[in-house]
Amino acid sequence: YLCWEGTSNAGEAQAFTMVGGTTRSISVVGSMAVFNSGATGQIHTAYDPDNEKHLVVYVDEGNSSYGTARVGSMDASNDVAYNGSETVFNSAQTYMETVGNSCITYDTNADRFLIIYKTVPNYVTYGIVADISGDAVSFGTPVPITAANAYGGKFKGQYYYETDDSKGRSDYPGSFTPMACEFSPDNNKICVVVAE
Repeated sequence: YLCWEGTSNAGEAQAFTMVGGTTRSISVVGSMAVFNSGATGQIHTAYDPDNEKHLVVYVDEGNSSYGTARVGSMDASNDVAYNGSETVFNSAQTYMETVGNSCITYDTNADRFLIIYKTVPNYVTYGIVADISGDAVSFGTPVPITAANAYGGKFKGQYYYETDDSKGRSDYPGSFTPMACEFSPDNNKICVVVAE
């Protein structure tokens, strides 16, 4: 299945199937579903094979650009369905990468999702764990990706400290942008990339 921002700016999803053999093609199956009827942006999704569900996360532009998630499934007729409610994981203006599925990954060992996002206006980049049960999603406590004293003591929380500034300045506000995250089952680790 794919999730996207539709022509009416609503969040939409559609199931597809791949036909193999010497020539591969993709065909549409089932009916299109809407997971958010208002303006939707920065859509990311990941699949949970353990529960045969997917989690779509997005910026709900119709709700103050809050970070929001919703559990989806596919029935025997290949129709995508969203039976649970939309659940906010960040009740502030939220930023994720604008394309791709780089801001969510599924940990097959822990049976959990990791979502990375930036909250505005303080520009802190967080990671938050999501757990689905049935059609509901719950979240852990958000943790700053760039912790205090990281990178040789140059990062003080979300501030960049430069001791060699010729103008005598220090502690600049730092805008850490979430770029990507991916789970490695062999190493049981998640690699997170941020841009400063």
